[in-house]
Amino acid sequence: MTPSERYALWRFEQKYRSYTAETGQGDSSLGHEIYHDSCLHFMDGLPMNKSAIARFHRDLIGSGTKRRVVEFHVIDSTHVESVIHTRSDQGDLYVRCAITLKDGKIYRVEKMHSALPPPLERKCSGAQAA
Repeated sequence: MTPSERYALWRFEQKYRSYTAETGQGDSSLGHEIYHDSCLHFMDGLPMNKSAIARFHRDLIGSGTKRRVVEFHVIDSTHVESVIHTRSDQGDLYVRCAITLKDGKIYRVEKMHSALPPPLERKCSGAQAA
């Protein structure tokens, strides 16, 4: 990978993290900066286009859901993988996505795996176990 490709991916990661963590304070213009005009985002097997993604993101912000990128891995100059932690009234969820980039923007997103966080391990003393 060339230095300019690495820099472009670093810039994309910064925008992606900001957009994912947006809480309604911003104007969501970052969505236009990170999503390609002909992008497809597969959510539970159903494709969403750029305008559907914008509505989905606006609904998440409106519901008070908090999101953040907890992992971001560059595979090559056109592929990255990320894990997003979503916290809402219903609980926590972690989603791993494979992302294909075109012209430095998200062209395709496929959810690979989603899971609840691991349960807390609790230790019991002998008095509590009896």
